[in-house]
Amino acid sequence: MYATQKNQLRRLSQLEFDALSALCRLSKNLFNVALVDSKKAMALDLGVDNLCACIDTEGHQFLIDGKRLKSINRWYNKQNAYLTSLKEKQGIKCVTNRQARLYQWRNNCVRDYLNKAARLIINHCIEHKIGKLIVGYNPGIKQEINLGLSNNQNFVQIPFWQLRRKLEALCSRYGIEYTEQEESYTSKASFYDQDKIPVYNADNPAKHQFSGRRIKRGLYRTKDKHLVSSDMNGCANILAKCMHGLDFQRVSRGFLANPLRIFIS
Repeated sequence: MYATQKNQLRRLSQLEFDALSALCRLSKNLFNVALVDSKKAMALDLGVDNLCACIDTEGHQFLIDGKRLKSINRWYNKQNAYLTSLKEKQGIKCVTNRQARLYQWRNNCVRDYLNKAARLIINHCIEHKIGKLIVGYNPGIKQEINLGLSNNQNFVQIPFWQLRRKLEALCSRYGIEYTEQEESYTSKASFYDQDKIPVYNADNPAKHQFSGRRIKRGLYRTKDKHLVSSDMNGCANILAKCMHGLDFQRVSRGFLANPLRIFIS
């Protein structure tokens, strides 16, 4: 993609070196901007069983599996609980070497999985010349969520903020505009019926009526009784809620009903 030329510069001051580095980064980003189309956008909806639901204005859609991360967390929690019980029986109060190695293993596995997921998403954007990446986000989701002990354990231990930061860094590298979109009511509204999506107000909560509804886990029913993936419906609503004047003509019900599922090894 780039033509690389190595030159050795001598006797540069720190100020000159910093300015030259900034110029190189800027010129690289300006080159990348020409490779993408700002009228094309892609939205992400983050979750647990499905780490990412992804849909773009070109009609492409896919799900990135998140069950492996759940499996890693569950095995880590089980092993850590066992080591903690042994530690308590022996009267040890500090973190043991086995616990430290287990924690490091878990972090390495999660980091590797998120790196691969972020790279897959960015490669899709580059391949289809997508110039905007919109990530659904609820402020305070880590601190305020209360889904019960088991669900909280899985949800909170998945570092979604790390995935967002990785995506933001890659977007900056390749000249893609990165945006985080507040996603309240996106899972309740019907994208197929073009429902208006309000913004949740915690100080003055109001009830809203929508055309369709979620009938069970992973399945959403529209006004005309069509069944679509609830994750893809929510993701498409994030894309619509960003209000960037995007073209949705290529996004059809068929794409929402049969998403491609991608497993990361």
